[in-house]
Amino acid sequence: MDFSLLIPILVEWWPFLLMIVIFWVVGEQVKKNAPGPNVSKFWNIYHRTLTLHPIISGVLLGLIPGIPLPVAVAAIGDLAGALFYGGSGAMSVISYDIFKTWIKHKIKSIDKE
Repeated sequence: MDFSLLIPILVEWWPFLLMIVIFWVVGEQVKKNAPGPNVSKFWNIYHRTLTLHPIISGVLLGLIPGIPLPVAVAAIGDLAGALFYGGSGAMSVISYDIFKTWIKHKIKSIDKE
């Protein structure tokens, strides 16, 4: 497999990939340290909407002027950054769920051996 074809893509899209990892790490820490859903109505709503938090955070982050964007995305317009970083938030949720499922599957297969 020739990975040299991936290098231009990774160089151009590093903010997207970096934000996926940052949303993973921050989300795990916040989820661990947040009070339980039975503490108050706010925390109940907070826990019910956890999957939306990285998406909303990404959209808000993308609205910051001067934030790094790939050239193709920046050429689209002002709100392209919000969609770009909102998409990285959505991808962080999807990729985290896939990763968790894969790890659980691997642990079960190790236990069977």
